[in-house]
Amino acid sequence: MTYYILCPGEIKSGGPELAHQLCHSLLQMGQEAYMYYTRSGQLEPLDVDASAKYYKYDTKHVKNFTEYK
Repeated sequence: MTYYILCPGEIKSGGPELAHQLCHSLLQMGQEAYMYYTRSGQLEPLDVDASAKYYKYDTKHVKNFTEYK
């Protein structure tokens, strides 16, 4: 199973931090997990890196749901 965690790509707050923590935890358990960044209120992906605030979680992102299948 692959997990795609939707997260606003332009907001730095507790919610996005929790999303990165979830992705990090899944990776630590050996699961395949990726961040999927969007603009607030939209589902189209943003090709942006995680904010520097979230680098410590060592997550990767995808630009679509089938990119790594």
